[in-house]
Amino acid sequence: MESEIKEKLDNHEQLFDQLIKQVEVIEKRDYPDYKEATAALRELVINLKSHLDQVKALVEKLLAMKIQHTLDIKTKGVIIVLAAWGLFTCLSVGLNISQHADNNTLKANSLKYRMIRQAYPIQADWADSIYQAGPDAAEKNTIEIEEKASQSDHAGDVAEQKEQDAKAAQKEAKALKNETAQARKETLSGNKTKHTN
Repeated sequence: MESEIKEKLDNHEQLFDQLIKQVEVIEKRDYPDYKEATAALRELVINLKSHLDQVKALVEKLLAMKIQHTLDIKTKGVIIVLAAWGLFTCLSVGLNISQHADNNTLKANSLKYRMIRQAYPIQADWADSIYQAGPDAAEKNTIEIEEKASQSDHAGDVAEQKEQDAKAAQKEAKALKNETAQARKETLSGNKTKHTN
């Protein structure tokens, strides 16, 4: 498109150059009746050519222009709002996922409690009565019971380990005792054979 515009402007410039030459040829013929008309025609063609030069300069300037995209205050605000909206969306999706996981845990615990209530109604009523009397005290009591159970489990594990160690030591002592007795027998039988000889 740029080349077409430049080509047309060049064609118009050549046309005006030809017109100026033809007017000069007419002026050289020295027609007395046409002197004023040829002078006016020459002036008009020169003016048109100068206007064409101005148009050509403007077109060259317009074609040389490059489009630049910049951010101004208004677009920065839009970008900030979009970034904040995206951050809010990410946070809300993360919170929803977390809530979904918590909700599934609560559903599972509710189902477990209902199963316990069906199998052990007396114990479930006992747990309900303690919780209804004071939720904070029930939580504290539960934590203490769990700690005691953990300690007793640990103590039981330690006792079991010690019992296993004691059994192993007893087996080792029996084995050692048997070896000692065997060695004594061999020593005695060796001494008897010496005495008989």
